[in-house]
Amino acid sequence: MLLYTRPLEPEEFSTETAVVKKINETHIRQNKDLHFPNKWGKYKNYFIIAQHKKCGYCEELISGDYGDMEHYRPKGEVTVLSNNPNEWGEHSSNNTVSQRVFTSRYSQGYWWLAYEWNNYLLSCRSCNQKYKISLFPIQENRRNNPQKQDEETPSLLNPFEVENPVNHLEYDKIGAIKPHLKSLQGLETIKTCGLDRPSLVSARFEVSEFIFRKLRSLKSTNENNYDNILFDIYKKGSATYAFAGMVRILFEQNTEHTWNDLEEYFK
Repeated sequence: MLLYTRPLEPEEFSTETAVVKKINETHIRQNKDLHFPNKWGKYKNYFIIAQHKKCGYCEELISGDYGDMEHYRPKGEVTVLSNNPNEWGEHSSNNTVSQRVFTSRYSQGYWWLAYEWNNYLLSCRSCNQKYKISLFPIQENRRNNPQKQDEETPSLLNPFEVENPVNHLEYDKIGAIKPHLKSLQGLETIKTCGLDRPSLVSARFEVSEFIFRKLRSLKSTNENNYDNILFDIYKKGSATYAFAGMVRILFEQNTEHTWNDLEEYFK
């Protein structure tokens, strides 16, 4: 996962969403069904640019006009995934999920955030539609109706927040992922978005193997070749590359330097 800078909210967005927000506020008071007309889809290109055409969760490149405008906090309902790893679902080669067990389903989600710019990110359809769906893990006991999100501590990492993924995720030389130092946020992000799915591990393999090979070379190379190896790592960690977040995590967890150190070095 890579951290991004959220695009600025267009001036017309709040105007275009004002009416439907008021309608849902009225429906809540009157105990009526909520409706969420898609007012966010036309702004997807803002996030495609901000995220360098990559999924905010898995970092795979999103081609063409594919990808979803994902609600970080689900708007319509919230589900809870079982704590039993055997019930997190079986991941097939085509990314379908079977035997994924939800222990709870809350009929009301974060409806008041459906049209909040800060609740959006670009996601691939596998992460959003096949895995995350309406999951949103938090560290506290969940209320029936999540009315006070400021009293909740999300366990799902957000690519537009300040929490550095290097503290929560870890990769091995074949691209497999696990929580770093038993991080709860790392674990919940992996199982919520299916970041351990076989097709994704396979997609990460080539990059992960390349970085591990370069890191090993750093320990044995002569001074003349040191900068060349560092630059190979730096290039793979460019924000425009798939799995750049993984590259940065591997660099920081396997050296005594931060990615910012490396950026400053090549400036």
